Amino acid sequence: MELEASQKMERRELQAQIQQIKRAVPKGDKRRMKEAKEEIARLEADLDQRHRVQSDQQPIVDTCEQLMAEIELSQPHTPSDSQSNKKSKAAKRREKKEREEKDRAIRIAQAAKESLNGARQTEQTLINSKLSHRNLDLYDIPSDGDCLYKATSHQMSLKTKEPALAVSEMRRKVANEMRSNMSEYLPFLTTADGDSLDEEGFLSYCNRLENTHEWGGHVEIKAISALLGYPVLIIQADQDITIENDSNSGDPLTIVYHKRLYELGEHYNSVIPRTSSES
Repeated sequence: MELEASQKMERRELQAQIQQIKRAVPKGDKRRMKEAKEEIARLEADLDQRHRVQSDQQPIVDTCEQLMAEIELSQPHTPSDSQSNKKSKAAKRREKKEREEKDRAIRIAQAAKESLNGARQTEQTLINSKLSHRNLDLYDIPSDGDCLYKATSHQMSLKTKEPALAVSEMRRKVANEMRSNMSEYLPFLTTADGDSLDEEGFLSYCNRLENTHEWGGHVEIKAISALLGYPVLIIQADQDITIENDSNSGDPLTIVYHKRLYELGEHYNSVIPRTSSES
């Protein structure tokens, strides 16, 4: 309930901010109006993403700790001996059963917390082993929704020795690649309910890709591979994946996919050559 109230408050604050942005645009100024619409779309997408993270990917650790706190608060006060003697055998059995159930809930919460930490550690250990085998080190990319584009752009800059392409430019190019070759990408995209996208939905998807911090996945990596002309190798804890196109050549761009390491969910990092055995 507290989360829902907080999100409603943020929605109201955003609407007030949007009204201010609209009022600041001079009447008839099409360029400023276009910029304002893009800014509003970005703000709305950022808020939607943050709310999805809060609602759908809230860390299990927080949930477990909250459960344990609630259980502790709900523990009954220990009665005095005189009060205890007055209780019936049935009441004592009920209290014993309640204590056993609460103890069990605490053990389950603790096990879930330990399991989550263990899964994260296992994933990172496997990834580190693979990087070490390839003589690579992890290159951290901020977890802000643009991680895929920043990671692949960083990889491209290592190949060309040129500055990394700006995220906004990378997103624009990827969106245009997908629009220009819709038949290559549309079949692999679906709605939130799992239904196939129509042409209108596809173009809307490309617009969000270009103008918001929409997270990228397999389809976007395929477009990046076609756009940059290199295969993309994705190192992950289980099975590595290489995504490529007919026009690709040369050694792949290498990125790392984390499924559990970060509390906000999936994340992409880049890599750099290992400079010493002590790295």
